[in-house]
Amino acid sequence: MEQLHIGGIEMGHPPSIDDDLKKMIDKGVPVYAVREDAEERGISPGDTVPEVQWIPRSDVARLFIEAKRIFAW
Repeated sequence: MEQLHIGGIEMGHPPSIDDDLKKMIDKGVPVYAVREDAEERGISPGDTVPEVQWIPRSDVARLFIEAKRIFAW
């Protein structure tokens, strides 16, 4: 497998986003995705980690108000 290079620098540990998300979910961290944003990028819920909670764009502000912490990818 060829290594990932950015700006001529080899990235020794490329991200494994699906595994990272699963680890967070297994630790009890809720993970949300905005349905419209995903659809605009050609991503459907079936293409993602099953435990991701899909919300409409109109719920983002409410989620930010209710959340204790927000991690963005």
